[in-house]
Amino acid sequence: MTVLKKSKSDAKLRKEVVDSLIHSAIKSGEINVKDKTEDEIKSEIHRILRIYSRPTTEFQIITDYRDDLLHEALKFSIADHPDLACLLYATWAEHWINSIISNLGKRKRLDEAEIHLLIRELSFAAKLTIVPIIFDVQRIKNSTSIT
Repeated sequence: MTVLKKSKSDAKLRKEVVDSLIHSAIKSGEINVKDKTEDEIKSEIHRILRIYSRPTTEFQIITDYRDDLLHEALKFSIADHPDLACLLYATWAEHWINSIISNLGKRKRLDEAEIHLLIRELSFAAKLTIVPIIFDVQRIKNSTSIT
């Protein structure tokens, strides 16, 4: 029987995946941390990790490029390319609001098709003005002047 050695990079990757799953579950409302003790939160994390570790669980891996977009936008801004910097900042903002819509949709138990419909069909201005009303969350200050 061959025993596979677990390298430090395997352990680091495993930790990053688990941390990402937990963070995503909290953002989407699968794990509710509000008004819970540390032990209750740990119990919720273990519950969700047991669900995620089932062989029948399917994952969709999405790479989040928002930090890269901000970094590149800053580089173009410093290099005196305001047009490219503005494009990257705008792309970051769109990704940011789409992430919020996705998480709010999951919390309201919308299916993926409904979430994608909101993300794909609403203009940026509508996302900032209508989405907070639909999901009953705090409005973004001065978002009504964006149109």
